[in-house]
Amino acid sequence: MEFMEILEHAVMDTIVFIPFLFLTYLVLTYAEHKDSIRFHEIISRYKYFGPLIGALLGVIPQCGFSVMAACLYLNSSISLGTLTAVFFATSDEAIPMLLAQPDQFSVLIQIIMGKVIFGIAVGYLVDLLSHFHFHRGSTLLHDDHAHSESIWKETLSRTASVTLFIFIVNFALTALMHVFTEEHISSFMHELGMLQPVLCALIGFIPNCASSVLLCELYMHGFITLGSLFSGLVCNAGLGLTIFFRVRGAWKDLVVVMLILFAGGILCGLLM
Repeated sequence: MEFMEILEHAVMDTIVFIPFLFLTYLVLTYAEHKDSIRFHEIISRYKYFGPLIGALLGVIPQCGFSVMAACLYLNSSISLGTLTAVFFATSDEAIPMLLAQPDQFSVLIQIIMGKVIFGIAVGYLVDLLSHFHFHRGSTLLHDDHAHSESIWKETLSRTASVTLFIFIVNFALTALMHVFTEEHISSFMHELGMLQPVLCALIGFIPNCASSVLLCELYMHGFITLGSLFSGLVCNAGLGLTIFFRVRGAWKDLVVVMLILFAGGILCGLLM
């Protein structure tokens, strides 16, 4: 794969996030400028519906929802359980791939139902155990002169900053996936046996739609089981997890979310 081809893939994978980022930051910036206290009061009042709504939105085959959820969480707008539900339900490119195969329709239904049900259950469990924890600390891309700028200017600035970050990650991962081809990974997965769900979960953490495509290809070619596929897709939260690296002090939240996805993904995969 030539440099220009890698660059083209990275650009195309990044463009799909821009509308979601812009809409998210437009709403958040407007709330911050107009009445941030009332905005967060409304969010807190309806927090009990968070995991339910999060899981239903997350299952929609669009990787932008995981990025949107991460941004909302880091701006203290949704709870940890809601974030977990979105990540748990996110399937990236898996649903379109399975939908294109008529013989995989029953598998598609199991994946969707499993992600929604387990996503809601895990989300509410996390919220109950964490007492509806909201992120505390530095908000994403928030600075002292933010309120002196226009809403549109600040929204565009935030969107551009995160878009650039996503592009850099996409470019690096596209180049890396060129080194470790699907053929190499397929032959290795075939020999794993009981450790399949664990490795599939680790593959799912790769923040790129290529990981969900790879997992589906491995399943459709008979290299991994349905449970292993589910474990990998649970951990496949797209680029949502990478957003945490942009906020100082958010690494603890990142570790907690990844552990929940990893343990929950493997456990639920075994139940599939």
